Amino acid sequence: MTDEIETKLLKEIERIENKPRVAGELTHSSTIPTLKERLSQHRQTKKWIEGLIYEHRNCSEYHKINGEIATCLDIVLKKISGEGK
Repeated sequence: MTDEIETKLLKEIERIENKPRVAGELTHSSTIPTLKERLSQHRQTKKWIEGLIYEHRNCSEYHKINGEIATCLDIVLKKISGEGK
């Protein structure tokens, strides 16, 4: 399933690939790999988030984080934001 960011990246890659090239222009050769890398990173991040959600989908436990009560969803959100390493 594609999302808005993925759709925009795919459209931009397609636009640049179909754009006529001007002699000596570096835009195509330098931009396409960068956009494809961003697309790959975005897909990896989505997969990681989906894995976290799947892992905690049926969790009804409560945990203590820094002395505060947290649900499994709180833990997932902290991991996504980088706080729950």
